[in-house]
Amino acid sequence: MVRPGQIYRVAATILQSKYPLTIRASIQRNGVEIGAASHPAKNGVTETLLIRVPSTSVKGDYKLRVEGLHYATFGGSAFVNETKLTFSQRSMTIFIQTDKPIYIQGETVNFRAIPINTELKAFDSTIDVYMLDPNRYIMRRWLSRQSNLGTVSLNYQLSDQPKFGEWTIQVIAQGQIEEFSFSVEEYYQTRF
Repeated sequence: MVRPGQIYRVAATILQSKYPLTIRASIQRNGVEIGAASHPAKNGVTETLLIRVPSTSVKGDYKLRVEGLHYATFGGSAFVNETKLTFSQRSMTIFIQTDKPIYIQGETVNFRAIPINTELKAFDSTIDVYMLDPNRYIMRRWLSRQSNLGTVSLNYQLSDQPKFGEWTIQVIAQGQIEEFSFSVEEYYQTRF
């Protein structure tokens, strides 16, 4: 599984070789190399290569290519191995919470978004937040909101006559979209 912006470790061991080899590992997308690393290898010693996948990566046909190269007088490759990889755009998890599940007209919707990466650390870039009514019209938007220690806390004041039904909070971070729904219901206090 390959995710954008992640660093991957490739461990390789040369069991037996008469000549010195260099291990080279690369990740390719649609036949184009997007990240690579190489290291001289010794017999019986496991070498670890670090490859970073660019954060701008998109869907495609991904492959991991590992090869043993002769850089001495002979040149050429001793072995080549290719493995197909799957790509996942999800490079983080976004939690969205409200202070209650049902609201009535005139109330304030208090909510927060908590984006975390695959290492369970706070996402350190900005996010876009949208408040959508039941017809999915944008009622309010907060663009390029910076998190405060990993949390973005916001609120939205409902009008006296809002559209009743399922409202949606939409959070977009690094091209990934997460949504959370809550209800807005009509309620009037009885006179007696």
